[in-house]
Order: sequence, then structure tokens, then C-alpha cells
Amino acid sequence: MNEVLGIHPWRIAARALLVGLVSGVLAILFRALLEACLDLARRIAPILREDWRVTAAWVVAAGLAVAALTVLLRWEPDAGGSGIPQVKGVIQGRLGLRPLRVLVVRFLAGALAGVFGLSLGREGPSIHIGASGGKLVASSMRADEVTTDYLVTAGGAAGLAAAFSAPLSGLFFALEGLHRSFSRPVMLAAAAGAFLAGGLASAVFGLTPILAFSTLQPLPIGDYPWMVAIGVVSGLTGVAMTRGLLGFQDLYARVPVPARLGVALGIAIVVQMTVPDLLGGGENLIALAQRAGTGLGVLALLWVGKALFTMTSFSSGVPGGIFMPILTVGALSGAVGAGLLARADLLPAGAVPVAAVAAMAGALAGSVKSPVTTIMLTVEMVGNVQHILPVALCAFTALGVADLVGSPDIYGALLRRRIAAAHHGVTATRAARPGHGA
Repeated sequence: MNEVLGIHPWRIAARALLVGLVSGVLAILFRALLEACLDLARRIAPILREDWRVTAAWVVAAGLAVAALTVLLRWEPDAGGSGIPQVKGVIQGRLGLRPLRVLVVRFLAGALAGVFGLSLGREGPSIHIGASGGKLVASSMRADEVTTDYLVTAGGAAGLAAAFSAPLSGLFFALEGLHRSFSRPVMLAAAAGAFLAGGLASAVFGLTPILAFSTLQPLPIGDYPWMVAIGVVSGLTGVAMTRGLLGFQDLYARVPVPARLGVALGIAIVVQMTVPDLLGGGENLIALAQRAGTGLGVLALLWVGKALFTMTSFSSGVPGGIFMPILTVGALSGAVGAGLLARADLLPAGAVPVAAVAAMAGALAGSVKSPVTTIMLTVEMVGNVQHILPVALCAFTALGVADLVGSPDIYGALLRRRIAAAHHGVTATRAARPGHGA
């Protein structure tokens, strides 16, 4: 179909180029901000262990951060959490989007979370920021509802593309994760936004992949069946992450917002002082897993620790994503599983980095249930297509495991909870008005 309600797909793509520019710049600024904040969190970690006065000041700063986060999230509740469920809800017409408020809270609250090293990623917020950029462009053009949806989608694709310098992943995420549609207008809009934003990110951050694995060796065809076993382990890891994130969210729901934020930041300070390797999204841990130079016991402890730290960070409602932490937990699960197989002489030691890469995709596919996006994201982040078959084998095995045990799509579950909370808030507001209630 060449026309969509009278709007030609190529006209939508032309407008999406502007979205790619606006949303790409916003996501690039956000990425640079979070990298600077996380660098500060890591540099202050050793000082906290050495000087009690700095520790005391940092605790006070955390208290002020809790107060600021509470104010920001009450001002714009939709800016909490990942951002991907919110964008899905906007596209489905079930949630609204106030772009300026979202941008303010995402940048300020994201910086606060980054400074304390919470185990959160930039991808979900970047998608939300990108979608907000798309909404602003659509409003400036006075676009109709259908065109606005396409431009919001283009913005979301641009946000992911800029967050990881991964334009193909941005395109496929828009098709598979947001719209679940491969229609021509969606594809053209998402491609225009993602490729322009991805190009801008590469110009700013360089062409080197985010995860430049240096020890990846070709995996013999005869070892491919072991990727099924790694897929099972990583799939169960993804299921555990989904259930843990939702379970901790239920637990946090029993306490007031300031208390849950205080707990999350308090745990983060303890992590800063004891295991600073767990801070942030986890790119450093993925590098550690692929080198396989650390004992399996240590990797296993980091695997569990990173999973728990992510659950306590994200489920508190602090703005932040879970893509990168889940990829990290998956990589650690793959390194541990492959390491055990290597010790039993069932896999060569050189296969451990490949298993870590494949398990990244497996854990994410088992949790978010967008396998094509997951495979493309893994390939683009690593910068190596040589291992796409074992990665795909692991990802689809993990997806099958998650479906077999009845684990939900994490973003679908979060969206349902957000819609229910929004409906409850509207109902409570109406009941409080004169003439309502008992």
C-alpha cells in the first residue's frame, strides 16, 4: 500500500530524518552524560573505602538525591523505570507522552542514578528520550495521529541506535519490539531515524564496537550443539531476571517511594565500597567474562551479584534500563557454563568467549522475547558477524525455554502494570472529586 491515510510512506521517512537528527542528538547527549556520571561513581569508590568523612558526605548526598528523585518522579511518573513499556503504551494508544517533562526527568534523574552507580542501562531511557524527540517534531509539524505514531517510532529507533551505535538494532527493535509490524511506513520511518542517529553516534563516539571482543575464535561446527546447552542456561537466566525484577517490584510496592529509592541508593553505596565492578550497566563485566581470566567461582558470584543488584536498582522505580544489565548477566552465565564444559574437556577453552557472546543474546531473548532484535544487537555490539549462527541458536533456544516455563515478556508485563497503575490513579482522582465516592 503506497498511501497511509493519504500520507505517502516516503514523506513519513523524510520527516523521520528530522526525528533521527533531533532524537539522535538528545540520545548522544544522554549517553555522554551517563558515561561521565558512571566514571565519577567508579573514581569515588576507592575513596569511600579510605576516608570515612567522604563516606559520610556521600551518604548525605544520597539522601539529597532521594529527595530530588522523589520530587522528579512525582512531577512526571511516566519517566520512571525503563521507558520501553511507556513507548509501547504510547504507540498502542494506551498511555500519553509529555515529551518535555520526560526529557527533563530522564536527564536529571539519569545523572543522579549514574553518579551512584546503580545497575541500570541507558537503552530504555534513550528509547524514551528518542520517542519524546519524535513527539516534539510531530507536534511542531502539527502532524496527524497516524504520522505522530510513526515519528514516535522513528524516535524510539533513533534512541536505541544512538545508545549503542547500533542502527540495525534500532530498526529491528522498532519493527519487532514496538510496533510488531513490518509494514512499509513503519520500516521506512524507523530506518530513517535509526540510521541517521546511528551515524551521528559513530561520528561522536567512534566506529569501534561497544564490546570489542579481542579473543573470539571460530567455533567448530561440531561444537554448535553445546550452544543449545548454553541457550538453556542463559534462557533460565533471562527467566530468573524477569521474575526477579517483577518480584522485587512487588516487594518495593509495599513501601513509600522515598523509602524504596533510599534502599536502592543505600545498596548502591555498599556496592561502591565493596564490589565496584558491579557498578553501572556492566560492559566491564562482559569484557571480564569474554577473557575468561577469572576463576569460575568469582564469575559465578559476579553473575548472582549483578542479577540481584539489577533487581534492587531497577525495581525501585529509578529511571534506568535493563537491556545492558541483562546482557551482562547473560554473558556471565555463558562464561560460567562454558567454563565448566571446558574443564570437562567437552569444549575448547577458546570457545568460552563465544559462549559468553551467545549467552548475552540468550538471556535477553529469554527476558524481552524479541529474538531478532537481540541477535542483531549482539552482533552490532560485538562487531563480528562470524558467530551469528551460534548466537541465533542460543537466542532461539533461550526463547523456547522461556516460553516452555510460561515466563512473560518483561516489557509486556511492565506495560500492563503501568497501565493498571495509571487507571487506578485516574479512578482515585475521580473518586476524590465532589460528588464521587461514598
